[in-house]
Parts: sequence; structure tokens; C-alpha cells
Amino acid sequence: MGILVVTLIFNLIKSLLVIISVLIIYSLLMVSIESKNFEIAVIRMVGLEKTGIIILIVCQSFLYVVPALICSFGLCVVVLQRAGVYFQQEFNVSID
Repeated sequence: MGILVVTLIFNLIKSLLVIISVLIIYSLLMVSIESKNFEIAVIRMVGLEKTGIIILIVCQSFLYVVPALICSFGLCVVVLQRAGVYFQQEFNVSID
């Protein structure tokens, strides 16, 4: 029963962190787009279509997301390894 409660708590924490990260990326994109309104208008006047601007925004979002994913997966591996060693030493519990 205790394992189910701990699993539920970890799932809630993961869900909360995912929601927070999505909101942060969304707000960063909105601030970036609002600050570049003039530049986007000039690009439109030069002849870039709406699909081109959408592609620029999507590429910019990938520039936020890809480094965050790489850093988070790397940090996750380190934290899980440390937690496994800690639980093995303190509670004599092996985490696979």
C-alpha cells in the first residue's frame, strides 16, 4: 500500500512539473513574439508568407525545448543514480 502512495505522489509531482514547464515555455515564446512584432512585420513586408513566420516560431520553440530536454534527461540520470545509491545504503533497498 505504501508503494502505491509513493507512486501516486511521484506521478503528481511529475505532472505538476510538466505543466509548469509547458507554461514557462509558452510564456517565453509569447514574450519573444511580442518583442519582435516590428521585426515580424518587416519580414512580412519583404515577402515572407504566414507559413514562413509560423515555421520561424516553431523553430524558435524547438530552440527552447531541445536543450531543456537534453539537460533534463542528463540531470534525471544523475539524480536517479544518486537516489539509488542512497536508498541502497540507508534502507538496503535495491532500485532497478
